[in-house]
Amino acid sequence: MNDPRPILVDALNFLSQTTIINWQDLSTEQLLSQAVQNWQLDSIQPGGRIVTYYD
Repeated sequence: MNDPRPILVDALNFLSQTTIINWQDLSTEQLLSQAVQNWQLDSIQPGGRIVTYYD
């Protein structure tokens, strides 16, 4: 797997962070930039289940 974006989106979702609906249209750098701009520490919930896009 050469594209890290699905894993980044999975990690952001696991951490209850807002993700861009059309993240597939963004470069890795753009996705990370959006993640940093929209980071909400208060959104992170303890525990949880990982749901992946590539299963």
